[in-house]
Amino acid sequence: MKNQYFGDVNDYRKYGLLRALCGDADLSLSVAWMLTPDDGSTDGGLRTYLRCPNQWRRHDPALYDWLASAMGDGAARSVDLLEKSALFPRARYNSEIVPDDRLARGVWASHLVSSAEGTDLVFLDPDNGLEIPSKPVGSKDSSKYAFWSEVEALWSAGSSLLIYQHFRRENRAEFAQRMMKQLSDRTGAPLVEAFRTPHVLFLLAGQERHREVLEEGIATRLAAWRGQIGPVRTAVAHGTQNREVVEIDRRELLAFFDQAPDSTRGHATSIVAVAGEELGLALLVDYFNRTRVAARILPGSCTQGAPRGHRLDGWVEAGDTLYQVEVKNWSAHSIGGTALPATLSEGEMAAFRRKRWNEVWRNGNLVDAPAQKVLERMRPPVEHSNVRPLIVFWVPMHPEGRADALFTVSTTSAHFPELTVFSMSNYLRGLSEDRVSLNLPHTAARLAWLARLFKA
Repeated sequence: MKNQYFGDVNDYRKYGLLRALCGDADLSLSVAWMLTPDDGSTDGGLRTYLRCPNQWRRHDPALYDWLASAMGDGAARSVDLLEKSALFPRARYNSEIVPDDRLARGVWASHLVSSAEGTDLVFLDPDNGLEIPSKPVGSKDSSKYAFWSEVEALWSAGSSLLIYQHFRRENRAEFAQRMMKQLSDRTGAPLVEAFRTPHVLFLLAGQERHREVLEEGIATRLAAWRGQIGPVRTAVAHGTQNREVVEIDRRELLAFFDQAPDSTRGHATSIVAVAGEELGLALLVDYFNRTRVAARILPGSCTQGAPRGHRLDGWVEAGDTLYQVEVKNWSAHSIGGTALPATLSEGEMAAFRRKRWNEVWRNGNLVDAPAQKVLERMRPPVEHSNVRPLIVFWVPMHPEGRADALFTVSTTSAHFPELTVFSMSNYLRGLSEDRVSLNLPHTAARLAWLARLFKA
């Protein structure tokens, strides 16, 4: 943590998460700022949210009002402001600067453990997160990392832990799962959780005696932060595997649905039945999260709220927008589908995308009648002021032939002036990694049943 970051939108989310976990002072808190000197960079300048109360205040009104007041009139940015506030009535703070020097770091770590003694929840707020091999203790900028030895010492002393963690340059879902496993392996915690925001990850290890309060905070108080902070998955016990995450092979998936080689004929309908709409929703959420918009699939049906009426495939909350989503898995296997040659020039690919778009869109509306229902208003599962329609297609398409995965077009609909369109093929073609981990609970369950019922 640097004082220059104080009061930015990431701070707002961070303190909101702490307040949700601690409840009404149900848990005592020790905040280890892990301060490092300001560096004069522009990092920490994300404070425009304080000028948009209609958009941001609803998540935690008391916290928002305090931050808006504290950051007004050119106030100096310092964690000292929070320490003097009443936002965390049962909190203590460790404001020592973290040193790079090995011996000095050992002294700092000893003070850290002693200052947190007897507190329920310890929050570690390093600049970058948990240690990496290239920055061992004693090296330059090692002060920007928390070390596993410090985590283990705090856990052994009886505290639950929340740790700030930057995303690294890898698949975010895979990274979150890997960090959760490491935290579980290092602590043996009965409750391990991760919380994802548009920019960072927070890792939680909960002691058994704190579990009830922490789980209540996750299930209830954190709901106010929908679209900004969300659990990566539900709480898991130490030693268990996440059976909701499925790894897809990006290249094979593109070849199967876009090129439709002879060996795939007759299998597409069955494959779609296993993954289908859930794959489209999961790829959409993955896209938003990679573009730093916190997103998740909301539970519940996407209907008009009447016994008879249209039904869509799901609700996706992304940032401050709630999308009613319809998924169409039309591909080269579909009736009238066109196989995509394995090699195309950039110009030929652009022409293919334009052609496929013109096949589904005409005069401000979708050509196919079953798809047009996405432009009818559905009844949201939660009260929301910004509901928009979004349709997911498999095929690569774009009105101008571009490779954009997500785009918006104007409509002639009486209900929505615009429609957002997401192309799964465009998105997967833009990724670099061949293996992509997605949260696909229904697909995972079906694959498990297939493995039990049939032995190849």
